[in-house]
Order: sequence, then C-alpha cells, then structure tokens
Amino acid sequence: MSHSMGQHLRIRAMVYVAAEPIPFFWPMRSFIHHNPLHGLERLPFEQAVEEGAKLFHARGFLPREACQRYLAEGHVDTQTLQGLVAQFVAAQGACVPVDQVGWLMTELTRQTQPVSLPLTIADSRLVHAALHGVDADVPELPMERLASELERRLLHERPLYEAFDDLF
Repeated sequence: MSHSMGQHLRIRAMVYVAAEPIPFFWPMRSFIHHNPLHGLERLPFEQAVEEGAKLFHARGFLPREACQRYLAEGHVDTQTLQGLVAQFVAAQGACVPVDQVGWLMTELTRQTQPVSLPLTIADSRLVHAALHGVDADVPELPMERLASELERRLLHERPLYEAFDDLF
C-alpha cells in the first residue's frame, strides 16, 4: 500500500510529538520560570498594569469587545459584575438623578464605543499625585488652552457616557 507525501509527513509528525519527553508540568507544553512582571509587585494593581504596558509595549487590559464577548458566552457572571458595579457606585458617593448601576451596566455590557478618549492633558501619574496632594512635575499649560480643551472634551464631539466616565 502506497501513502501520499502528505500522509508520510503526518505520520512522521505524530511520531515526533509522541516521542517527546513528558514534562513535569504536563499538559502545558511551555512554562515560564520567572514572572516577567516580578519587579512590579510592589505597585498598586492599576499602576503595575500601566507600567507593564509601557515596559512591554502592550495593552494592559482586554479590549471592550472581548470582555463583552466573554460576558455573552457566559464566561463572566452577570450578577457578580452587577454587584461590583453597585459597590463602585456606592463608593463614589455621587448623587445624580439616574439609576447609576443600571446605566453603567448598560454602558459596560451593550455599548461598543470606547468609554474614554486617550489622555493628553495629564497621565495617571499626575492624576494620582493630584488626588493624593503630592507635588509632581506638571508641565505648564496656559489656562485658556486647558479650559478650551476641557470644554471640547467634556461637552462637544462625544457621547454623554464618556463625559460621565471622565468626571468620575
């Protein structure tokens, strides 16, 4: 019986894989011995993710559409998500005349547009310093430019949910 070249190669590949030694960490085929983010463990989670993203030129979090797909596929528990959103809203202490939990759940689970625009006025380091009353090297911005930029970002060319997200 004669086999085709493709069948020969397939059999050879199967034999090659079957003859590999079984690693101690089977069924994983590869193993990372050192945590590449080891030096960032001292930082709060959000800062460590941001620093890791800069260091590895990578995205720190999954894109919105991936999170929504996981939710739709049942990989994320909706009740847990809603509970966490309720905790977040309660911690903000804001009084606005809307169902904030319902609104944010809708934005998280159904809105496909990004929640906020990239920061160009201040990065998270400057915002963190300002919130904690710590002096930081803040680049000088003319007040007129800052006022017009804030007005444009908060009031024009964007949906209301983005302005709401940036305010909180």
